Amino acid sequence: MKNNGDDMNKREVNIASLIAFLFLITLVVGLTYQNNITGRPVEGEPPPSEGEGGGGCTYSAQCEDNDPCTIDGCLPTGVCSHSPLENCCGNNQCESNYGENCGNCNDCACSSGYVCSNNACVIINACSDGTAYNTCSTTKPKYCSSGSLINKCSSCGCPSGQTCQADGSCIQTCSDGTLYSQCSTTKPKYCSSGTLINKCSTCGCTSGYICVNDACTIDQSQSVCSDGTSNNQCSFTKPKYCDNGNLVNKCSACGCPSGYSCQADGSCVQTCSDGTLYNSCSSTKPKYCSSGTLINNCQTCSCADITKEYCKSDGTCALKCGNGQIDSGEECDGTNLNSQTCISLNKGYTSGTLSCNSLCAFDTSKCVSTQKCSDGTLYGQCNTVTKEYCDNGQLKKNCEQCGYTCPSGYSCQADGSCVKIISQGTTGPTGSQDLKVSDEGMEISKETTHPSTLPSSKIPIKLDSCSDGTFYGSCSLNKPQYCDNGNLVDRCYFCGCLSGYCKIDGSCKSYDEISADLQVQTSKNSYRLNDEVLLSKENVLVTINKVLGIAPSQESGKSVIVNQGETEIEGYLVIKIQKQVDKGWINYRIINKDRRLRIIEPSQTIDVEQIWNENGGFKPTEQGNYRVYIGLFDINGRIIKTNEGYLSSVIKFKVA
Repeated sequence: MKNNGDDMNKREVNIASLIAFLFLITLVVGLTYQNNITGRPVEGEPPPSEGEGGGGCTYSAQCEDNDPCTIDGCLPTGVCSHSPLENCCGNNQCESNYGENCGNCNDCACSSGYVCSNNACVIINACSDGTAYNTCSTTKPKYCSSGSLINKCSSCGCPSGQTCQADGSCIQTCSDGTLYSQCSTTKPKYCSSGTLINKCSTCGCTSGYICVNDACTIDQSQSVCSDGTSNNQCSFTKPKYCDNGNLVNKCSACGCPSGYSCQADGSCVQTCSDGTLYNSCSSTKPKYCSSGTLINNCQTCSCADITKEYCKSDGTCALKCGNGQIDSGEECDGTNLNSQTCISLNKGYTSGTLSCNSLCAFDTSKCVSTQKCSDGTLYGQCNTVTKEYCDNGQLKKNCEQCGYTCPSGYSCQADGSCVKIISQGTTGPTGSQDLKVSDEGMEISKETTHPSTLPSSKIPIKLDSCSDGTFYGSCSLNKPQYCDNGNLVDRCYFCGCLSGYCKIDGSCKSYDEISADLQVQTSKNSYRLNDEVLLSKENVLVTINKVLGIAPSQESGKSVIVNQGETEIEGYLVIKIQKQVDKGWINYRIINKDRRLRIIEPSQTIDVEQIWNENGGFKPTEQGNYRVYIGLFDINGRIIKTNEGYLSSVIKFKVA
């Protein structure tokens, strides 16, 4: 049996243990609550991750959002709280009451169309993309006009690969400005996605070309120009040249009409006989080219040597010697001896009469002296044997007073000295070149035999001239004469002809001297394809034979050229077939074109039929109207004219 004392002791121990246990529980709960408030974990316990404790927070560190304008914490309910702080730049609130503005806080940034100025937002003059008024946008061709973006490519340009339009917009084009999927003005080019390609099937070809596999090639069957000239041939109208269907100026190949000169650009300009342009001064002063005629005009062109010449009212120049005044370079002038006498010259004369010669130099031939030169010649006298002049004790060659002849290439001067002639080096046409002549698009190339270089223009200090007054190296007004070192010679291929035609020797032949007959006839007027076209003159030869004074015969029944005159004829024979087209007659085939000069003696007959047959004749392969054209041309490419008309003939025939 337990006693009551033991029971009491046991009861006291149990009560004390219970109190101690409750105190421990209270302490743990208190520490846990404190940790939740301060955000500190229990010592020795790692911080719980987000989501523990039923998916919420367990302490404040888990709620940090790195926003300086919020207070972060974990509520007892396990939810993070972010309480905003006032007076904090970055809370997305422009708090002007705390001194925030556009200059110190991004929360107060200015809206579109405004700019921060002096810590305040003010409106700016700009378009929607920020482009300032009256300024080009970075997006071409946009332009900010009073707040509106408009197209203005004339000022702002276009993006690469686009072209400016009249309305200010830009459109896509190729390098030459052609719109996409459009034909260029340069056929057969086509703009394909920015690249120019050949596409003649869509864009066509220029005149004289045909389309082959979308590329244009020369149409050899139709390569003629608008005047009927064949391709790569000179037109009858100088200086025109048929270049792939286009008539262009090419005087270097086709020459110029009479009275015109060839220019570097291929054109011809009107000139006078010496090549001077209209209304211009000639190199031969005082000549002036007035509407094709060289006239004296020293008022405009001055004189060749103003130190020795003066300009007269009639436009001519005259030597100053003869005006009675002592001019520069003159010793005297007429009776004006400049107060000098034989004695005052200090040349050893003791008496006599001093005079002035025609070149305004002293004439001492009548001055008297007892002094002599080493050969015994008196002072102021000439040695008649050596042609030397005794000049104050010295013997000198004197071409003026003593008759001394200057060497070749030198000119006698007023003081009796000889001066070398200065050469200008003016040259004429080159004789070795092929000369081009033409008729209706026919081009004839021939070798010339005239001098290859015209004489140089020689201009001494004292201008020399030929007997008719023409200066050295110039054409005379009396064509075809040319002043060659004092001699008048014929140079029609340089100076031209007043009338008639130019011969290979440089002379001109009058049309009145030429009497000839040229006629041609085909054997029939109608042919079939591949028939041989024959020349026959049986009907016309009766007339020709009567002129020749011979009876008609079967052997003489041919097409011929007959020189009926008493002088020879020289020229270049052309025979060709021409075909009729809408634009007129075009050269179809060249039968003959002389490359060398043909000389036809008086009463001589040229057998045209033989020349026709030797060159293969003609077999038509196309139906149509044709004609045979025959002509005789001179050296300048003109049809020779006889006293009865031009020396040419045309006969038509048809191929059915």
